[in-house]
Amino acid sequence: MKVPGLWLASLLLTGFMAAAAASGCGQKIFNTRIVGGSGAAQGAWPWQVSIVYEDSHICGGALVSRSWVVSAAHCCRYREVDKFQILLGYQNLTNADAHTVLVYVKSITIHPSYDLITNYGDLAVMELKSPVSFTNHIQPICIPHNNDAFPEGKMCWVTGWGNIKSGAHLPQPLILQEVELPLINSSTCDHIYHETFNLHPLSTIVYEEMLCAGYLEGEKDACQGDSGGPLSCKVGNVWFLTGVVSWGQDCAKPGQPGVYTKVSSFHAWIQEKVYDLNDTSTDTSTITITSTSTSTATTSTSTATTRKTTSAQTTLNQTSTKQDALNPTPSGSSHCKVSLSRGQCVHLSASLFLVVGGFLSFLQIQNIL
Repeated sequence: MKVPGLWLASLLLTGFMAAAAASGCGQKIFNTRIVGGSGAAQGAWPWQVSIVYEDSHICGGALVSRSWVVSAAHCCRYREVDKFQILLGYQNLTNADAHTVLVYVKSITIHPSYDLITNYGDLAVMELKSPVSFTNHIQPICIPHNNDAFPEGKMCWVTGWGNIKSGAHLPQPLILQEVELPLINSSTCDHIYHETFNLHPLSTIVYEEMLCAGYLEGEKDACQGDSGGPLSCKVGNVWFLTGVVSWGQDCAKPGQPGVYTKVSSFHAWIQEKVYDLNDTSTDTSTITITSTSTSTATTSTSTATTRKTTSAQTTLNQTSTKQDALNPTPSGSSHCKVSLSRGQCVHLSASLFLVVGGFLSFLQIQNIL
């Protein structure tokens, strides 16, 4: 029987909906697609930000408080903090208007467990140099608590200004794209990748602290330039930052759903770093949260290997001098054949992807990972 599970899930969802409502986050003032998507309406995703580096959009992010943005670690690694800018309130990146704000970045903290090879812990928090005021077009999204579970199959939205397909940039006038996708839990997604690429059964590609979104047939997905952006899920009337765009094998290909950092797995760390996370009250009217039933999760017998790490926390500051070792594809150059990070390009062949999986399998067998 699935009913008891649904009842329990409903209670849990009601609990974190109430907490979110109390904080004032996750609210859209306006009611309203990325590969297979379409243009979003002005103000439709008020927490969406563009992360600009040296005057070029490189990644997306999500506003979570007046002073902090959550994004992907691979968007920030080896880059100088004082060359970053955050664009808020934008729908069209070529058109600044009365709703838009540009803020510089004060500091960036990368999650201590971030691994460049496996993309484990692909999460970073960016502190703004000055806090922003909330408006109809600039609002924070809620952070789910530890172990808050969004059921497999639940429809959520991914947004960004990234490529509309592999190797094809978003055309002018660079309107924010949105696409609705079903969630896939980590064990199911890991099994899909193993089946697609015939990987060693003891290897882990999609870890428990990740989740996926998409269709087995592909066609709709995040892509290069969407990295760090939000996977937003609505519960009742409240929106939660369920995932952060992290990596994928190409874009929107069959059997290769997009992989996201699972934000609820890192709630405690975000809460520790983002000192004003609960200071998200808005000037809008009182919000009434009602519980709604959600789709059941698909049970999977495959298991994910927990990755251990002892790496120290990496904090970028104004004195950083390293340049990114994995730069986005420059204009006029060849495009990535394999996109392991959605904001950057790695020129690899599919065979090398399999070799990496095999090597990880060997390390796990030897208890190195």
